[in-house]
Amino acid sequence: MNPGSQPSYEFGEYRLDPRQQLLTDRSGAPVDLSPRAFDLLQYLLAHAGALVDKTALLKAVWPNVVVDENNLSQHISALRRALSEGEDGRRYILTVPGRGYRFVAEVTRNETQPPADAPQTSPTSRAPKAPDSAAPRASIAVLPFTNVSGDPSNEYFGDGMAEELIHLLSRVPGLKVPARTSSFAYKGKNVDVRQIARDLGVATVLEGSVRSAGQRLRITAQLIDAETGYHFMSQSFDREAGDIFKLQDEIAAGIVTSLMLHMNVALQQLAARSPPTSDVQAYQLYLLALSIGARGSAEVTLRAIELLGQAHELDPRFAHALAVRATLRVALIFYGYPDAVPQAEREARQALLLDPGISDAHSALGLVSAVRRRWLEAEEHFRAARQTHRGSGLLHYTAFLSASVGYRRRARDILLEEYQRAPAAPLLAALLAATSIGLPLSAGATEDAVHYAQLAVDLGSPKHTGPLPVVHLYCGLRHGRPTEVQEAITMLGTRLPPALQVLGAPHILQQVGSGLTDPTQRAAAVEGLCAFTAAEPKWFGPELSVHVIVWLALLGELDAAYGFAARILDYAVQTQTMGIFFAWIWIPELLPFRCDPRFSDLAQRLGLIEFWKVRGPPDECELVGNRLVVHEGAPG
Repeated sequence: MNPGSQPSYEFGEYRLDPRQQLLTDRSGAPVDLSPRAFDLLQYLLAHAGALVDKTALLKAVWPNVVVDENNLSQHISALRRALSEGEDGRRYILTVPGRGYRFVAEVTRNETQPPADAPQTSPTSRAPKAPDSAAPRASIAVLPFTNVSGDPSNEYFGDGMAEELIHLLSRVPGLKVPARTSSFAYKGKNVDVRQIARDLGVATVLEGSVRSAGQRLRITAQLIDAETGYHFMSQSFDREAGDIFKLQDEIAAGIVTSLMLHMNVALQQLAARSPPTSDVQAYQLYLLALSIGARGSAEVTLRAIELLGQAHELDPRFAHALAVRATLRVALIFYGYPDAVPQAEREARQALLLDPGISDAHSALGLVSAVRRRWLEAEEHFRAARQTHRGSGLLHYTAFLSASVGYRRRARDILLEEYQRAPAAPLLAALLAATSIGLPLSAGATEDAVHYAQLAVDLGSPKHTGPLPVVHLYCGLRHGRPTEVQEAITMLGTRLPPALQVLGAPHILQQVGSGLTDPTQRAAAVEGLCAFTAAEPKWFGPELSVHVIVWLALLGELDAAYGFAARILDYAVQTQTMGIFFAWIWIPELLPFRCDPRFSDLAQRLGLIEFWKVRGPPDECELVGNRLVVHEGAPG
């Protein structure tokens, strides 16, 4: 049947449109579904209320393909998660044991379809959303302030102004304020504010500009009604730089008053606060460090740490500078700076002594604990970070922990929740791509990984940064595309420290790429990689170390993989670093590695057995004493 002639369906807060192959929620936001999950949902909706046996579903969704019932149950689970009811949810889809499924929610069937020549929308694209009538009236997204001073070096100040207003407004009870990750994702993009509001589920948007000349500031703030697109507050402020904290309080108070008058909501005015620092120069250094520290290279991270050190010297009680400095120090371990971990711990604890409500300090301690394989401790710190954070966000830390300990589905669900709050954030799309790589192959995980990786690039993330090269590597392997594998290997090679470059690492990585895709090249790849592992463990770092373990296992060298893992862990115990990137050991291709009896001993050394005894075993596994029993299906 032509998709354009099929009916659309509405149920709960969702609408399914077969013509566009699109499921949206009540705000018009696309709900990510694999093609099979979409077809499965469409069939259930067409037979709503009736018991649909498993055989009929398999024939309808997988015609002319032999698929087992486990595949069907995995897609049902994925569908339930997408509909926000969890794997065991019964709000929409009821399981009839031994027989099949019944769609139990009320369904409205709409026969009228848009014209055949109406624009088509890919189900993997970010389709424009309808006006969000569900957005709370007491809600505001704060966009980065535009630098209109003519000096690009002043860009950081507009970002800092917006971030501080986010923090201030988040303290107002009953006011929804998306986190920095959400609103800053639109920086430099030509997106209508009404679309931004729909994306973030808010009724109003604040945009502004900053002009600085010497010690004089001119700041303009405009509050926009997302429904009409018109300003209902526009103010300009001329102040001395030394009045910045009073100015921030004044702008925030004006916003709250305008929201109460225009949006007809009851809000409390902000309580008096103490400025984060008494030194304006220290504050400017702090804002500059925040701006450059987000760019993600060793050089700029070190520069940001230096600036924050200067800020701390000017004001030793500037707790926020210490906390951010601690977080940046943890990032340095990826660039071969193991001494950064104890320094990060000291600074984070010092920041909490000055101000117990700093979420960045708790986040830093959570990362330090994860590096040291103290997973329960890391979990507590990440929970404290969310509780003390003055706004939404920080769920990606919990997702990182979940992925590291083998809770792959939970990690993806957490990131999806975060992504729904910030659909324009490239980092979240990249993390979703990486998490999808770890899911069972039969659940459409590879397609999801490709989709989110491309989305991350479309949103502005360079293809060679973060987890994207690794995502492309394993997607290339699964799709049998040697060129894609080699391109990904090359991108990873550009991130190697100089010492490994001298040891010929780029050439060895190229051999690995060839060996993973061509059986005739496997022996050469193994020989080169085994020779490569003789280098000092400190040169590999937490990222490359895990990749080497994975590649040795994929090349069939389990003894070498476990031998190298033991060396890396010996070094990690000695230096109290590493361990942070072991999430990659949960990819489906490493099932033989996890089924090996030595895996339980490795998990013990990683501190995972202790964590699992308290929180439960990883996905598709069972913990028997100190031994992990793997119940996963065979990969492929």
